[in-house]
Amino acid sequence: MTLRHLATHTSGFSNRKPASDLTGQQALDAWLDQSVIHPPGTHFKYACINLVILGLILEQITGKTLDVQLEENLTRPLGLERFGYGPIADTTDVVATRPELCGAIADPPARQIGFPVGNAGIFASADHLGRIATHLLARWHGKPSLLQLSQEAIQWMIQPIVMENVVDRAVCWDRHSISSVNDRPLWMSDQAVGHGGWTGHSLWIDPLLDRWVVMMTNRTLVQRFYEELDFLNQATRRARGVIMDLLAPSMAQGER
Repeated sequence: MTLRHLATHTSGFSNRKPASDLTGQQALDAWLDQSVIHPPGTHFKYACINLVILGLILEQITGKTLDVQLEENLTRPLGLERFGYGPIADTTDVVATRPELCGAIADPPARQIGFPVGNAGIFASADHLGRIATHLLARWHGKPSLLQLSQEAIQWMIQPIVMENVVDRAVCWDRHSISSVNDRPLWMSDQAVGHGGWTGHSLWIDPLLDRWVVMMTNRTLVQRFYEELDFLNQATRRARGVIMDLLAPSMAQGER
């Protein structure tokens, strides 16, 4: 298994999560204690554990926890004051994913573990996500940016990774895989990369058109609808894609 397998969700792991009664390091250890269900490189299956393992590798290489790396490499250089790992103590301007979880991490395994992991747990605003996208576009076009990324690294981020049984992924980004079918804007070019999130948000960036679009929705707010989760998931994702397509005329006029 390679880093590329993990970054493209072709590692062969399932999306199994740890038991809900485990917490802390015990929950993380239980999550990591699993075997692949397919040989690496043969199947695409989105699995949160891939990003968890990549995060642990980064911590081993740098000797720094993920929250420290996030602050040093992203939030501090770009001045993102309200962008970082939860939980959030001051919930004055925090939108709750569910009423009982205001300020708490929505992702159950990340919330159970209680310390930064690679798959979830970051709080952000649409404005801050847009600021990150703007700086990424600047680096892609060789323009000045506060992001300390080499031109080689930034180009590598959007390069299509062609592997057997994998439909157009990039390193930790989606391009045209089955995961993007509902929330990828149709008006974006083939060079666009993006990603969706569990609670109903997505970010897509197009270096060819020099445009980005952020959508922040919430499909987990009402607990009583959980039995219809599959339906709500697909409906919300379809709505995100439709809304982003409706924004196309203003995007073409140079607005963001």
